[in-house]
Amino acid sequence: MVSEETIQAKKEQAEQEKLIKYMQGYFDTKRDEDGMMNFVKLMNLGCFGKEFHAYGIAYEDEYGPAYRVSGNVSNLYEFIKYSGVDGYYPTSVLCNVQRKTAPGGYEKEIQKIMKKETALRLRETYNAQYFQAIRSLGMAPANNEAVQLLNDMQEYLDGRYVESELDLFEGLLLTAVNRKVLSAMQYRVFDTWLKDVRKQMQNDVIEKGSYEKTLSAFSYCDANGTVKYFTDAYLPATYEAQEKYEMDGYIVTPIYVKKYWMRSTSDYLSVKKGFEQHIRACFDVSYWELYRKILQLETAVSKDVFQEQKKILETNCSDLAQRNFLRYARRWGVC
Repeated sequence: MVSEETIQAKKEQAEQEKLIKYMQGYFDTKRDEDGMMNFVKLMNLGCFGKEFHAYGIAYEDEYGPAYRVSGNVSNLYEFIKYSGVDGYYPTSVLCNVQRKTAPGGYEKEIQKIMKKETALRLRETYNAQYFQAIRSLGMAPANNEAVQLLNDMQEYLDGRYVESELDLFEGLLLTAVNRKVLSAMQYRVFDTWLKDVRKQMQNDVIEKGSYEKTLSAFSYCDANGTVKYFTDAYLPATYEAQEKYEMDGYIVTPIYVKKYWMRSTSDYLSVKKGFEQHIRACFDVSYWELYRKILQLETAVSKDVFQEQKKILETNCSDLAQRNFLRYARRWGVC
């Protein structure tokens, strides 16, 4: 799988090549070879700017408000994916992208400054009232209402050894944890079984080609109640879209990821088409019936406390903080 740093580097290289090509035409017109050489030297020194990225989330741990900032957004989404198991409720990802002049050797210093700026923006966006509101709802214990449903599914999966089914089951486990209808302790019982089954499948023969491609997708229900699908070849883009749809109030499924091997890059279109068909088979009517059952289970989160905290946030918190609060309220079935 191509790393995010590699993708960003290629993007930056493409921008530089585009600018060089443009300036080449200018200097060719002026018959100024020395000017073109000096331009390239200045570009290599970072005098024409470079795009820098910093991403951050805020949440509360046992010590109080915490801010996690990274130049690699994939690290944050991986943390978010399992955060509910540890009792953390992170905000949506804050993206800080700036183009700055970066003389050679100063890239790390600029990245450090960007991370600090991102952390300060998070602190300004999410104040004490926001964390108090999330804490007031999030302190309600999980009730394990989903255990019987998940037990039934585990019994069905036992002995089948179908990778896609196991991946979907893991997504349902995390959904139940995030819904507060499955405790962290009970989740780990299921997770131990899941890891054991996957360990048994490690020796399965996988036919590999010269090129690897990882595709990801999720399903969602739009405002009209229509089930739709989102797919992408760049996992962070899928996470970003899923987060946006959930923030907008749509019902979204967990993300499904599948790795493909190709003999040639020309196989990509057929692989993509096959993946889109595969996704519709994964997130089919039966899946949505089970998924909705989990989302309809009652939680121990108080609706009265939600209404009280909602009023406080309306006059004391930023718009983004309020939207994140409502996102968790919908997850926990009180909004």
